[in-house]
Amino acid sequence: MSLKSKIQELLDRLSVVSKRSAILADGEWIKFKVIYRRDKKFNGFWILYTHGGFGQAGNLFEHEDLVWFAKQGFVVWLPEYKQPNELSQDMQTLYRFIDHMTLHGKLAKNKIFLYGVSRGGYVAANFLRLHPELFKATALCVAPLDIEKWKQTTNLTDPNLLAYFMESPVEYAKDYLDKRILVLHATEDRIVPPEQGKLFATAVNSPRLQKRVLEGGHGLMHNSEEALSLVRDFFLIS
Repeated sequence: MSLKSKIQELLDRLSVVSKRSAILADGEWIKFKVIYRRDKKFNGFWILYTHGGFGQAGNLFEHEDLVWFAKQGFVVWLPEYKQPNELSQDMQTLYRFIDHMTLHGKLAKNKIFLYGVSRGGYVAANFLRLHPELFKATALCVAPLDIEKWKQTTNLTDPNLLAYFMESPVEYAKDYLDKRILVLHATEDRIVPPEQGKLFATAVNSPRLQKRVLEGGHGLMHNSEEALSLVRDFFLIS
C-alpha cells in the first residue's frame, strides 16, 4: 500500500466513531459496539451486523466494511455473543439487544437492515426466519445456507462447528418467500463456495430475493467496494 493510500485509510477511519458499551437486557449483559459518522450525519437507517467470529465482534480495524457503511450515513450496531456459542443462544442475544434498543428509542423496527457475513450470514438467515417483522431488508454475504451440502464440500470436522451449524436455512425456504433478501457470494471463495447462493435462491424461488456472484474470495466484503455498494443500494431501495 502506498503512503498516499495509508494516509487516506487513516483519514477514513478518523471520520467515524467506534464506541464500546454494554446493556442489561432481560437479565443478560450484552456487550456491543456502535459505529457512526463523527459529524453525526445520519441517513435514517440502522444496520444490525451479525459478526462471523466466535465471541467478540473485533476492533475497528477488522471492520473495513462497517467503517464504509458508517461513512454512508448508516449507524451500525454490533452486539457480541456470549461464550461458549450456541446458535439459539446467539439469536436470543440478538433479540434481547434489538428489543432493548427499540424500547429505549435507539432503533426503530421498520428502519433496521440485517447484514451478516460468513458465519454471521448463517446467523442472520436463521434469525430473519424467526423475527422477520424486525427488518426492512437483509444481506447474506459469503454465507453457508445449505448446510448439508456445505459440510460435504468443506469436510467440516470441528465438533464445535458441527454443533453450531445444525439449522440449514435452505430447509426453511418457504419462510423467506416474502422477505427482501440479497444473497452475495464470491467466485473464488474456497470456504463457502458460490453454489451456496444458487442452492438457496433456487429453493426460495422468490422475486424478492436477489442473488449476485462477484469476482473475489471469502474476504469479498473487506476487499470489494463493488460488493459494498451493491449492499448499500439494495438496502436504500428496499
